[in-house]
Amino acid sequence: MNKDEILREKWVFHGRWKEKPITVSYWRLNKKSDKKEYQKYNSFVVTLLNLKGDNYIPKSQAKNTISVTRKIIETDFDFFKSLFFDIEKVLNRYRKVCSGKKDAEKFLIFLKESREIFFFWDILSQLNKGITYYLEEESKKFKDINYFDYISITKDTILTKEYKDFKKLFVLFKKKSPEFEESLKSYLDKYEFAGTHCFLGLHQTKESVLDKLKTFELKEEKKAEIKKDKFYETYKKILKVASDVAYHRMLIAETFDEISYQFWDFLKSFAKKYNMDFEEITHYTYPELIDLIKEGKTVDRNSLKQRQKDFGMIKEGDRVYIILNDELNELIEKLSSKEIPTVMKGTIAFKGYVKGITKIIKSIDEFDKIKKGDVLVSFETTPDYVIAMGKAAAFVTEQGGITSHAAIISREMRKPCIVGVSNITKALKDGDLVEVDANKGIVKKIK
Repeated sequence: MNKDEILREKWVFHGRWKEKPITVSYWRLNKKSDKKEYQKYNSFVVTLLNLKGDNYIPKSQAKNTISVTRKIIETDFDFFKSLFFDIEKVLNRYRKVCSGKKDAEKFLIFLKESREIFFFWDILSQLNKGITYYLEEESKKFKDINYFDYISITKDTILTKEYKDFKKLFVLFKKKSPEFEESLKSYLDKYEFAGTHCFLGLHQTKESVLDKLKTFELKEEKKAEIKKDKFYETYKKILKVASDVAYHRMLIAETFDEISYQFWDFLKSFAKKYNMDFEEITHYTYPELIDLIKEGKTVDRNSLKQRQKDFGMIKEGDRVYIILNDELNELIEKLSSKEIPTVMKGTIAFKGYVKGITKIIKSIDEFDKIKKGDVLVSFETTPDYVIAMGKAAAFVTEQGGITSHAAIISREMRKPCIVGVSNITKALKDGDLVEVDANKGIVKKIK
């Protein structure tokens, strides 16, 4: 699909995930499954266009996702049970086949298996849109209903376990317990990868954990209670599914981050054979990495440098088409123009009120900006944001689905959160003093 073909298509904004070509290409290469048992999920396979991290899907496909989701909810509820069973099965296989020595052969297996778990992540991403739309429409039949109040993950993901283990470590740290050093080692053995996401970010070290422990505050936390009223009784089955979609989306992303981190050292050493560094080799696409490992076929160095500045990507047959320079800028200008809102309203993910200084986080390289008590403003949070979220007093995001990471983590941390605030990352800047009224779903700039 070239530039002219892209411009002829009607696109709708789908979400923002700023990542490297190595992982962006998994999504762009998503295709309908050939496996008979997975073909029932093919209705949710969409064409994805990436422009500097902004993602778009054809308008017709977005509409189809909504209508197919409603039909499944109303006529084929067993679909969800089957989906979650298949995801668990695929994840178990993923962990098993990617274990052991990390070499070129194992990395090729990792690339192949990652395609399959990204297939399911994409299905969940589309279901998230469809279920959110369904609950938005159904909640209009009731008075003063915020359907977010009825969604809660009841099982721990990898990083919710990490957060609980960190709190236990903090207690030992404060008591100066003789068990602390051994517990710290055990914690790092399990969670060294935390802080990384899709070959981005910084892994945890003994020094970084100690720094985090020195500023951490242990607060009494109570699990958010789910309302059990008429709305809950009417829609409890789909509300439970929404919670399970959230859980599995997070679990897939965190499992990928945990396993992909185990290949960082291999990639660094492999890159040296071709006089590359880690950044350069992770700006290869999925097919290019296979060509590099199997045939020693390298990508033009100048192209890699341009990708490191910015790139776009879309599927072209069985490969991906990289969009750069003038072509990229032209597409962005025509597809991503948005008006800045005067009233900043969104959906309440967790209630509360905070007044604080905003810090706009557009990539994980900016986490150091967050200080205790700041308001974290981002397009969307991902698993690697958890450390920064621990410092912030409230979260505000542009992306707003019931299964969004910020919505789920805000309820775990019991911090005010508003999601789905259109263009908030453009309307505010670092240092603005704002009121986050998550009781009303409003963000107000004071000065």
